[in-house]
Amino acid sequence: MDAVTDKKILAVDDEELALFFIEDCLQEAGFHVETASGGKEAWDKLLENPNDFSVIVTDELMPNMTGTQLMEKIKKEPKLKHIPIIILTQLNEIKNVLYAVNRGVFEYIIKPADRDELIDLVIDAIESSS
Repeated sequence: MDAVTDKKILAVDDEELALFFIEDCLQEAGFHVETASGGKEAWDKLLENPNDFSVIVTDELMPNMTGTQLMEKIKKEPKLKHIPIIILTQLNEIKNVLYAVNRGVFEYIIKPADRDELIDLVIDAIESSS
């Protein structure tokens, strides 16, 4: 395992199939993946283990806490704000993309994602934060 892929990724999505896709794709590439079925669960995991995760891949459209709401909380938390966030969503309106970009998202990609593109983005995110 090399230094980039031997990292832990937090995958967040309320849709089980989407979560399985992210987990399967990144595990196949050698990453350790932990999942959360929504923003609240992800937030709790991040607070429990603030140094565990190298990248967060999150959906935008989730009940209780959207991906950008999760990102805003992370960016305000000193122990977490360094973690790059990739939003992977069906929401493709430019206003949503700009909103996320203006708040510090690492990348905003539209579902369905290409496996190789997702892996490359996670690697880029890790390398950019090293």
